[in-house]
Amino acid sequence: MSKKIIRLLPVMAILFFTQILGAEDALSNNNYLEEGNEYVKNGKYDEAIFYYTEALKTTADVALMHYNLGVVYGKKGMWDKAIAEYETVLELLPGDADTYYNLGIAYGNAGKWNLAYKMFKKLVQLQPKDSDAHYNLALIGVILNNKEVIAAEYKILEKIAPDLALKIEDMLNKANLSIV
Repeated sequence: MSKKIIRLLPVMAILFFTQILGAEDALSNNNYLEEGNEYVKNGKYDEAIFYYTEALKTTADVALMHYNLGVVYGKKGMWDKAIAEYETVLELLPGDADTYYNLGIAYGNAGKWNLAYKMFKKLVQLQPKDSDAHYNLALIGVILNNKEVIAAEYKILEKIAPDLALKIEDMLNKANLSIV
């Protein structure tokens, strides 16, 4: 009998909050989020954008919806829109490391290398051993032909991710470049 009561409690709690707090919006928001996620998984990005945008109208987790929209816009190659969504996330969650990473990628894909560099620098301030961020900083150094950046990031990568340091070294060798 106690197992039945335990099983009913979550259902009763949902019904209570639905009626008392108007959680119908929360339930429909959850459906929008789930639908959006399904469409992303299936590569249907326009549909995902629709559902995430609808979820924004009722959600308490606005940052998550903007983050998801940034991801989808990035998958569609709509970098300016992705950038705008990630910037909104950072206004809401200023220390979100994943958003700094994705914003760095979006700026890079938009050809805004100096801004990409700033995002990855902020990320390594938050997470000093983030090897992907250091690798991207080194790549930006190569793109901007900044040997100081390349050398500094290469040195860090040698310690925290030797495999990524080798990738940078190979890239430099293929391009007949040196960081010495």
